[in-house]
Amino acid sequence: MKVYKVGFFCNRMRGLRFLVALFLLVLAIDFVSAQTCNPNQIIFKISDITNAHAEEWNGTAYTKELCFNHFFEGDFAGSSPHDSDASGSNKVVGLSSSTNAHLESPNESNYGVGVFYGDLECRIETLARCDFTLKGHESTRIGSLSSLTNAHFDRGINYGFYLCCASASHDPNVDPSACGNGIVDVGEECDGGNSGKVCSDVLGSDYGGGDLKCYDSGDWQGRGCTWNTEFCYDTTSMICKDFEKLLPVVPVNNCGDINDINQANLTAEGITPEGTLEEYKESVCNSCYQWIGRNVCNEAGDSGECLSGSPRCVWDASLSGGAGCRLEYSLLGGVCEISRVEGSESECSPGDSFKTVNYTDSCDPSCQFPNGCPRQIPCPRVVQLPFFDKTGFIATILIIGLIYLSYIIIEKKK
Repeated sequence: MKVYKVGFFCNRMRGLRFLVALFLLVLAIDFVSAQTCNPNQIIFKISDITNAHAEEWNGTAYTKELCFNHFFEGDFAGSSPHDSDASGSNKVVGLSSSTNAHLESPNESNYGVGVFYGDLECRIETLARCDFTLKGHESTRIGSLSSLTNAHFDRGINYGFYLCCASASHDPNVDPSACGNGIVDVGEECDGGNSGKVCSDVLGSDYGGGDLKCYDSGDWQGRGCTWNTEFCYDTTSMICKDFEKLLPVVPVNNCGDINDINQANLTAEGITPEGTLEEYKESVCNSCYQWIGRNVCNEAGDSGECLSGSPRCVWDASLSGGAGCRLEYSLLGGVCEISRVEGSESECSPGDSFKTVNYTDSCDPSCQFPNGCPRQIPCPRVVQLPFFDKTGFIATILIIGLIYLSYIIIEKKK
């Protein structure tokens, strides 16, 4: 069986292609390893690069670490860097709790948990570029807060209160404040859009498909603007590009709808898969579900747990109606599996926005196999031909008749 996969290992590579793939893999491993740092270097952790909550340096809920040596040149070597100094002047931010916390300015005192670090001095600026010094060392931007207290955190400049810090012993790395100024500064990969570049310019000739973007608010490690290649894909198989072409005309609103793709759909769009129709649907299910977007969770009742649980489509050979695509997402260390009960769909009448379908849900005791429980999902996207309805047909006949009549009149005058 042929299986299409998007990623570095989606094709068998020989010779030079294999060496290129190996080189890219080494770069990827280096990037992943750079995403963690020594605990003594962690200032605090955040839940995401924007709209984020925060936790203390030794928390276990979040994986994105804001580290001293990401923002400043070299490691901070002082002892007990997370303790407050005698005057509390090394306060970075205040937290509403030790984890899952809102933040406040270092000058505010509404919260009982203080984040302190080494010889930093931090303050809130209202200009995105930090411009104060500490013992001759320049300041740098750590991120931005949505307000002075009860705030969310952003690693870039999306919020209006900029958290600037300076070290009494270290100069900053490349100033991340430069990200978003439209200039590719030293240490940046991009700035101000993609500057005409495409995926193949960044990932190599095999990756010419998809949409290359630039993280214009900087990455969470303080390295300024970087490339976002999440929606770049391998042009050898081009399966996700083909699937993207299908979306406007084929009713794919969720994982279960992928099962309904038929050969007529592919033929109409000029798509010729290398394998069978089932293999094509398996590849789309496993590799291209991100093109469905938020609708991927409508089979789970659009629950917040699904949206925050890394929802994905999975090809499952053990479904009761035969192999097919289903939804799954992570929940409390486990996995919730959602699958359509075959033959349970209600019909969509013209103008209907939703239809009722029964689903089994491994995480919902009331929605168990074999009957499941009813849920409303969007009706298929319908592409209505703009002209050839009943009215259009009559209008066409009249136009043809008028053209023919005009022709007869002109011929009689000759």
